[in-house]
Formats: sequence, structure tokens, C-alpha cells
Amino acid sequence: MKFKKLSDDKFRCYISKEEMDESGIQLTDFMTNQSKAQSFVHDIVNKACNALDIKQQAGAYSVQMMIFLN
Repeated sequence: MKFKKLSDDKFRCYISKEEMDESGIQLTDFMTNQSKAQSFVHDIVNKACNALDIKQQAGAYSVQMMIFLN
């Protein structure tokens, strides 16, 4: 998993299919299991904020997630 900071409240996440599998989430979960997908994205935001030294605030974040299916 790689992160790229775009601004103070925007980042991009690059994640492989294998990393998603390790996290126990599938692409279909984003359409069928909202609570599971929301929990996954929340974990990604926490990891990215720690990795990129972004201060977590109560506001919104813009997340761009790219999944590599190789």
C-alpha cells in the first residue's frame, strides 16, 4: 500500500488486490456491504494520516483509491 499526499486534506492510496484480500474486503463489498467498506476506508484514512503526517480533523477528506488487479 502506498500513499501520496495531494494537499492538507487530500491523498491518494495505491492498493493491490492482494492487500485488499489480506484486509478481508472485496470490490463487491463497496456496493453490497456499506459498513464493511466504510470500516475499510476509515482504516485506510488512519494509515494514510499516520504515514503522511496529516492531522486528523472532524472534517471531510478526499480519498482517491486505486486498486491494482494484477
